Amino acid sequence: MATLNTTLSINSTTVSSNALSLSISDVLNVGNPVTGLSRESVATGADTTIVAASVSSSVYVYIKNVDSTNLIYLKTDAQGDTPFARLHAQEALLFCVAPSTGLHVKADTGACIVEFATFTKS
Repeated sequence: MATLNTTLSINSTTVSSNALSLSISDVLNVGNPVTGLSRESVATGADTTIVAASVSSSVYVYIKNVDSTNLIYLKTDAQGDTPFARLHAQEALLFCVAPSTGLHVKADTGACIVEFATFTKS
């Protein structure tokens, strides 16, 4: 079994009248299969599959929109054409996809490059 060490830090002194300072760390247990850091071109007209719906385990997904101007939409098989999230230029996410759900991305107004990695939860 392998582990991923994760940290999320959110800090601001200008978002509200109170200073914001959050930091969360976790160790995630993962196993095979793993998709190492990859880059994929994402088009506007068709979905690009990141995690197939046939995957029967939970999968941690790191994904970043590398494009400098365009955004991408994220959706599961169950949602049809309705995205659950969008990543603007240079934004990134780390989240867990439920078993048999699938994950697909599509560019909004122009082709984009996404960077991603997947890790099977163990």
